[in-house]
Amino acid sequence: MPKEMVAGIMRDLEEEMRVYNAKWAIITDCAKQIRPNRIAHFIARHELESDEMCTAEQKAERMIQQGYSF
Repeated sequence: MPKEMVAGIMRDLEEEMRVYNAKWAIITDCAKQIRPNRIAHFIARHELESDEMCTAEQKAERMIQQGYSF
């Protein structure tokens, strides 16, 4: 697409939008991994294991909600 004049500056708005969307896709992917990584870290730190009642992930989530810290 040809560049457009915006406030006296020639800009390629489609390319800017593509770069902007790519940047936010990366940020979104990283943000989606925060909780699973936190739970995995908590499991490893407290050496939690699954049993008949619940999984290690469920135990970790419950403990985090109850205020246990890293």
